Amino acid sequence: MVENVNYDVRIVMTRIANCIKILESSLQPIYETTIIHAYSASAEFEVQELIKIEVMDEVASEVRNRIAETGE
Repeated sequence: MVENVNYDVRIVMTRIANCIKILESSLQPIYETTIIHAYSASAEFEVQELIKIEVMDEVASEVRNRIAETGE
């Protein structure tokens, strides 16, 4: 049985998927921690902006910085 997924849940799912794509395209490891860092770094952008190269680069850079700061 297929259930309808409300709009807010779809937005969160799309943001997570885009964050994973950003990590993959920037050759960063895809772990729970890096996904959380990417999700947090992406919060200042609209979901549809996450496919823009300059935004992807900014999120990826922020993830690298957070990993360097925390030593993860």
